[in-house]
Amino acid sequence: MECLIKRRRKRRKKIKTKAIFFLIIFAYLPVSHGSPLSLEEVLQSTRKHFPLIEQAVADLEAARQKSRAALGNFDATIEGKGDKRYEGYYDGRSAGIKIVKPLQTLNTKLYAGYRVSGGEYPDYEGKQDTLDDGETSLGIAVSLWRDSFIDSKRLKLRNAEQKAKMAEEKLRLSELKYQSTAMKLYWEWVSAGNVLRVRQDLLQIAVARTDGLEKRVNRGDLARIYLTENNQYILKRRADVLKAKQLFEQLSYELSLFYRNKSGEPQVIKIDRVPKDFGRLTKMDLSVEEKKLLEVMKNSPQVRVLEREIQTYKNELEFGENLLKPRVDFNLETTNDRGETNESRSASSLEEREVRGMVTLSIPIERNLGEGNKQAARAKLRALGQQLKYLEQYIRVTLDRLVIQLNIANDIVENATKEIELASILEKAEKKRFRQGASDFFVINIREENTASARIKKVDAYLKYQKAYADYLFLMLMLDLERSVNPKV
Repeated sequence: MECLIKRRRKRRKKIKTKAIFFLIIFAYLPVSHGSPLSLEEVLQSTRKHFPLIEQAVADLEAARQKSRAALGNFDATIEGKGDKRYEGYYDGRSAGIKIVKPLQTLNTKLYAGYRVSGGEYPDYEGKQDTLDDGETSLGIAVSLWRDSFIDSKRLKLRNAEQKAKMAEEKLRLSELKYQSTAMKLYWEWVSAGNVLRVRQDLLQIAVARTDGLEKRVNRGDLARIYLTENNQYILKRRADVLKAKQLFEQLSYELSLFYRNKSGEPQVIKIDRVPKDFGRLTKMDLSVEEKKLLEVMKNSPQVRVLEREIQTYKNELEFGENLLKPRVDFNLETTNDRGETNESRSASSLEEREVRGMVTLSIPIERNLGEGNKQAARAKLRALGQQLKYLEQYIRVTLDRLVIQLNIANDIVENATKEIELASILEKAEKKRFRQGASDFFVINIREENTASARIKKVDAYLKYQKAYADYLFLMLMLDLERSVNPKV
């Protein structure tokens, strides 16, 4: 009876041990609740909901409105003026209104006004007199030298327009940059998920082997130390699963910043949606890729942002040179009084229409303002020119590096595939020898680890390829094209 009780206790203990091991496995095995998450889904979500892209959209709108505000320097205005003497010998009074419209050509100002006055003015203020119905005027003022082609208002407008165009390029750059980041993070997530699966498979093999080992130990076919050794492998592989799971969950949360629901909130994706397929890879021809560089340089938002900034300093240079020129302004004006002549004011001469031409001349003696602006702009242009030169060289060198990196990663994938095949053959052969009593359990473990390592090596090579390909797509401005999302490479 006592022996029977011991056997039952021993059996319950075995069942409990098996239950714990299988619970460990099932806790980490994926459960299918949805289709694999595609790269296109992540990129679409990034384009629609990623906050930093939306920030760039808002920055573009702000830059456009700044350009509109700068255009406001050329808005038409209404000016009014009133003048009345309250004490003194003369009681002259006047009121007037004028509409002024600035134009960008030759710093032109067009104006039309109306003025009416009453009472008496001293002779030296005779210009204030009008007939009873008032005086109408039309005029044009232009700059013939300094400020003719650029002035502070047009400089502000031109630079505001350039900044709006820069904001457009920065928005495009943000879209490309964050889609590239999302693409690399997606493949890191896929890689971590597949590594976790490899670790889970390895753990499951050791757990599943426990029952067979126990039977052989109980029959006396195998020493108990083999069961202990297998339990040790289970604990080690369990630790590897936990480590892989930790990385996967970390990447799942990072990916959620790019993959969002319809409300724009981050979504954490579970392992059941990790794809198993990385796609087909192939090599690239460097000479073919380099032929595309001219078009890439011309359309690169990074290059265009610099070119826009260079143009703003060319405007500054032109403005600095403008400040060194003499000012020659010409004003043509015609006035016409209407109404009855007031003899008490001796205004009979006002009945005639008057046309006047006026010229003002101003020559800068000291040249600090103009020279300072001019030389500062030239220095900045030299700096930006070197920056543009470096950027073009960087794009070319980066392309060469990425093509080489892609080709090497492709070779590593091919090599890892063959390594997996050989490792699997050796693993199966070693297990067969062990069943026949011709091998050691330690060697079996090494074979299993080698197979798993080869699988992980292949996943890592795929990841390196896909990350380099994401950089390639960013560099070649292809992330906004449908064919770049699921490339047939």
